[in-house]
Amino acid sequence: MNRLKILSSLRNRNYRDGSSPAIVSILSGKGGVGKSVIAYNLAERLSYAGKKILLVDYDLSCGNLHILSNQNYDAGLDEYSSNNLNLNESTLKLSLKLNLLSASKQGLRNRLYSAGNAVQFIKKICRDATDYDMIIIDHSSGISESSMAIAHISDLNILVVVPELTSISDCYGLFKHLIRINDQALCRLLINRIVQNEKPENIYGKLSAITEKFLGHSLKPIGWLSDDAIICKAVASQMSATAADENSKIVQEFNKIANSVLNLLYRSRDEMLSTNENDINVNPALADIRE
Repeated sequence: MNRLKILSSLRNRNYRDGSSPAIVSILSGKGGVGKSVIAYNLAERLSYAGKKILLVDYDLSCGNLHILSNQNYDAGLDEYSSNNLNLNESTLKLSLKLNLLSASKQGLRNRLYSAGNAVQFIKKICRDATDYDMIIIDHSSGISESSMAIAHISDLNILVVVPELTSISDCYGLFKHLIRINDQALCRLLINRIVQNEKPENIYGKLSAITEKFLGHSLKPIGWLSDDAIICKAVASQMSATAADENSKIVQEFNKIANSVLNLLYRSRDEMLSTNENDINVNPALADIRE
């Protein structure tokens, strides 16, 4: 079966039923934009909101979520995808409602690069993870058959970008590829490492204008994150930003993005995280949801 047939077959979601968890893909066109740090901290905030989260390290080139969360592991993606261990045996418990399926460790990751094997992985994990509310998948950077196959049927794709020309250009290319595969894909833009006095609205506006003009689709925002020293401290200490400083600005920003994810996927504010509503970060993230 060729790539197009594999991707087209995913439009039929019969293997997903009402008990299947929501799938959120964290993607970037360029490496080094903080995608894994975002995936980890967003998963932590969503679990704090009461959702049971399975965080999957699908970075097939250099997965490091186990490092960020200060975990050693003997089993992970390889053992689970090859049926050597079940899902429970392959995951690490990070907190009461947050588990991690770590990246490949034994060199079998090459077989997961193909779209066909990515499809089989998604089918398998949707069947096995029914006691989870959400699966958050941290992908490799750039465009690959496996990432595009998974993103194609994800309930939400979050595209991470930093305020650099190369990152913005690669993000446009990634979005173009996603839309060409599935023009109904739900995609949102997250800008990372905003420095003081920088206006993220300008980046949102320019990128959305370009995608609307040339692709016929606007890439709407889900929020942004400041270039905060707390993140550097958290990464160096192998802990979440919340554990480093639960009252920090960056945690409040993660709360807002988590709220936006909950709004998009569940349309309910019953489990919203507390935030400072005066912070500008909340406005563009929720504006399009309330339209």
